[in-house]
Amino acid sequence: YGVSGLLIMPLVTNWKVYADLLADVDFPVVQIMNPQPQIGSHYVEVNNVLAANEAVQHLLRLGHKKIGFISCEHGDISMAQRTLGYRMAMEQSGLPFMPEWIEEIGCIDDSHDSICHLLDRCPELTALFCVCDKVALEALKILRERNINVPRDFSVMGFDDMDFASQQVVFPMTTVKQPQTQIGQIAGEMLLALLRGESVHSVSMGCEIVERKTTAPLGV
Repeated sequence: YGVSGLLIMPLVTNWKVYADLLADVDFPVVQIMNPQPQIGSHYVEVNNVLAANEAVQHLLRLGHKKIGFISCEHGDISMAQRTLGYRMAMEQSGLPFMPEWIEEIGCIDDSHDSICHLLDRCPELTALFCVCDKVALEALKILRERNINVPRDFSVMGFDDMDFASQQVVFPMTTVKQPQTQIGQIAGEMLLALLRGESVHSVSMGCEIVERKTTAPLGV
């Protein structure tokens, strides 16, 4: 179509296809999230390690020390980074790293059994950090089915701040908000600068903790 440049969002399911298709192109490419070196060196991303670390630190400040984590890596860079951030936060707090407190799910859309397995295996947990809001919502449903009061007896935290996270009537969700608008704007500006022949630097952005109704001080 005669494009002069391209913005792409690589996913674990398609980035290799992009890499092959873009191997011989002579126009600038800017990646949004999950940058892959095989595609190019210009990108705008979220610092997932720092964001996940701050999410867990939020739970730690509320008095939670036994914090589980629902992960979903499977080759996805951002998900693996969030796992690292969780682990770093627990270790930085002086708590021993407990591998059994991590449950890796095979698919974000099918997390029910994995969440139940973690809760059954580790009844000592008082909080759960989930790799994304969709998984956190499933965890909230399961806790409600088990008559576990959130957030009085158990705290749950998501990641992404999807629209439904704030729209829940029963469980407005505490989560990590990604600066989606700014990411798109910066990526667009970066691409335009490259088209003008200017030098640009890739950007790794921070996130914001949005505290709602699914986290609370332990024992309160």
